[in-house]
Amino acid sequence: MFLESQGFDTECRIEWEPVKIAVSIDYIIRIVNNISSNIIKYADLSKPVIIEMKYSKNQVEIWFMNGISPSRNNGESTKMGIQNIKSMMDKMGGICEVIKHDSSYVMKIKFPVK
Repeated sequence: MFLESQGFDTECRIEWEPVKIAVSIDYIIRIVNNISSNIIKYADLSKPVIIEMKYSKNQVEIWFMNGISPSRNNGESTKMGIQNIKSMMDKMGGICEVIKHDSSYVMKIKFPVK
């Protein structure tokens, strides 16, 4: 809802499955705030932000996918936010992956199933 209040269309592809993961609520809040902030700064408003959950036997993945705006905040990023996300995910036993192309961006946060 926050991204929609900022003018973004969102597609949530989330289905809850009965799996257990261990997370730090404080870290999750910080990670989601950081991801939202990056989307607001760099995403293309004309393309939807897609949030998708994927399950496998050993992990739960949450994907955040968006188009990259050619005109919004083109200044160089320090990438500190991404490094902070990777550090917090590591402390929770998870992984953060980033895939960036010319016009699209995907961040995957992966949690091991307990």
